[in-house]
Amino acid sequence: MHTDPNVNNRGHRQRLQQKFKASGIDALHEYEVLELLLTYVIRQQDVKPLAKALLKEFGSVKGILDTELAGLQTVSGIGERSAIMLKLVKEVAALYLKQKAKEKKQVTCSIIL
Repeated sequence: MHTDPNVNNRGHRQRLQQKFKASGIDALHEYEVLELLLTYVIRQQDVKPLAKALLKEFGSVKGILDTELAGLQTVSGIGERSAIMLKLVKEVAALYLKQKAKEKKQVTCSIIL
């Protein structure tokens, strides 16, 4: 009897999205965070093995995001679009933090000795 391997994965992407929407990033395993990101770039493919391969190769989400585009593309299944998306995530986060830091009032101390 031939079974479709995608039957067990049907709805998996939606479950990941719901898990994130309901409980935020802290409810996700590190590989699930990557998996969710990759679902927006890689259509109709199980991306869990790819997420785990990235973690195995680079050690952490930080390690992945700190890797150059060419380095990311050495992982089988990561093409230019996926690599760009991963680098974009880091750059958007950096821009957000930079803008957030500008919103904070500067505290200065003028003590004359």
